[in-house]
Amino acid sequence: MHAAVEIVPGDIVDILRRQRKTESTIVNSFAFLGVLIAVIGGLGVVLGIPYLRDHLLPATIVYALILLVGVRGLAGFFGGYYGDRIGYERARRATVASWKEFEEKRTR
Repeated sequence: MHAAVEIVPGDIVDILRRQRKTESTIVNSFAFLGVLIAVIGGLGVVLGIPYLRDHLLPATIVYALILLVGVRGLAGFFGGYYGDRIGYERARRATVASWKEFEEKRTR
């Protein structure tokens, strides 16, 4: 059994902070991709339907509904599914490599 430590070494804290930063950056990037797709897709729907293009109030209502559903759904899907998987895998690889370096420095 290992002895308890009073303070976590700074190198370990840095490794874990880099892991969290990598994960959050990738998840947020994919979530913003979902937002962008919803915004552009909503504009495409509103501008692609002649009736909506000619009538501002119905177009605004339809666009608002598309944004409400699309932004939440696509940001959650892309960020929560793809971003989470890719971010975790990439951050985990970097964490394992950093941990090996930390162990090598520690054993010298």
